Amino acid sequence: MSISPLAGKRVAILISNGFLETQLVNLQKSLTALGATTHLVSKDMGLINGWSGEAWGLSYSVDAIWRETLAVDYDLMIVPHGENHTKVLSTDSHAKRIMSAFIREQAPVLLIGSGISLAATLDLINTHHDSMGEAVALHDHLVLAGQNAQTDEMIDKLAESVSNAGLAVTAA
Repeated sequence: MSISPLAGKRVAILISNGFLETQLVNLQKSLTALGATTHLVSKDMGLINGWSGEAWGLSYSVDAIWRETLAVDYDLMIVPHGENHTKVLSTDSHAKRIMSAFIREQAPVLLIGSGISLAATLDLINTHHDSMGEAVALHDHLVLAGQNAQTDEMIDKLAESVSNAGLAVTAA
């Protein structure tokens, strides 16, 4: 059995109230099982609420705040789906700064559903594929996943992105 490229990696999950709750929980479980450490990074310390179906979901504890977070503190970044939460991210200069740094430095990034549209709206990527459904695609260091994509496939592509980034560093 080989060790996952995600083992020992620190994952920043940029998040605000209204993220897709089941998606986040599944991603966190999978990443933790592979040995990665996830941090919910949000606008303010305290609790944030997920979105579950047609209503607010559970509350989750924030690990770090945007204004004190640097991309170099983490190995990879995830922006989950959720129209409500990506609206908040789109208006915050610190969230944009963090996203810009990850994408500029070609660090592994997973953008899901409305997270793809957010990055495109902020002119960080040049695609608007938030309606990808269940599709997952790897473009260099970026993993773009439809809002209904399977967690296992997202994790596999993210691991591939991390491996590719490791090869690029080794080759340099």
